[in-house]
Amino acid sequence: MSTAFSIVIPLYNKKSHIKDTLDSVLVQDYDNCEIVVVNDGSQDGSEEIVEAIANEYPAGKIRLINQENGGVSVARNTGIKHAKHAMVCLLDADDEWKCGYLKEMDSLVRDFPDYKIYSVRHEIKEQGDKIIFPAVDLPDDFRGVIPKFIPLYTSSDGIIHSSAVCLNRDYCLELGGFPAGQKLGEDVYLWLLYGMNTQLVFSNKILMRYSRVTENRSDVRVEKMDLPYYFRYFFEKLKEDTCNPNDKDLLTYMRKNAWLHLAGLKLGGNGHIAKQHAKEFLQKDTVTGIPAYLIAYFPNFILSGIKTLRDRLRS
Repeated sequence: MSTAFSIVIPLYNKKSHIKDTLDSVLVQDYDNCEIVVVNDGSQDGSEEIVEAIANEYPAGKIRLINQENGGVSVARNTGIKHAKHAMVCLLDADDEWKCGYLKEMDSLVRDFPDYKIYSVRHEIKEQGDKIIFPAVDLPDDFRGVIPKFIPLYTSSDGIIHSSAVCLNRDYCLELGGFPAGQKLGEDVYLWLLYGMNTQLVFSNKILMRYSRVTENRSDVRVEKMDLPYYFRYFFEKLKEDTCNPNDKDLLTYMRKNAWLHLAGLKLGGNGHIAKQHAKEFLQKDTVTGIPAYLIAYFPNFILSGIKTLRDRLRS
């Protein structure tokens, strides 16, 4: 029998995109699923579009849950808790699945039934309809279990994304789900938590499109002075825990992404935030903090040249 999926879509002010997102689910050649849309206090009428589409389908096919605005983590957790099925697929309200997504997830779950997290590769749509294919350090036809997830996550940009994963509902809730109240780095936190505790089942088929051109995405709200949540949580965790065999891999991931984070802030015109974050990195870990300071004070043309060279070497 096919796998029963609950598809959880957090929704906040995505009136211009939610129909396309829902359509990408509804055109899947796969019937054994429900769609749970969690309206997180939208103010633009997004929920009305969902209601209109839901009325075109049998009762229960599309469920709309309305709640006061609590952020994307709270919305995802609400959807996961209300999911009827054991396997939950996540999809943000401005991303889209490609045809065959649910069939591939079903195949992965049935072929590898004892695992807790499944993922497929994704592509990125940027301004001007430019499509980017994030690197994955695996054979093109890879399909199977990745025993050590964090080292691959460190070297591969396209290994996991919140709109391209399927989670065992009960295990996700056991881990605590997404961190409530956190809006930057909340998804990376959970993927690293999975990486510290379990293994990933991955298919290298590109079956999800992530849009980096839409408004109000959390990953472009750089006015926030706080470090992304996973930096704050795991640097403190590493100070406390010296026994986990994955700690070395986690620290390598944290350092690389701290430096990339600062370079991104600098090149995005947010040098003042980069300098503040560099100070925080130095307080948390000296080996991370010293290069962080150099990056925060590098001239942008040097960082831009390094980025161009890096992109060429990876292409």
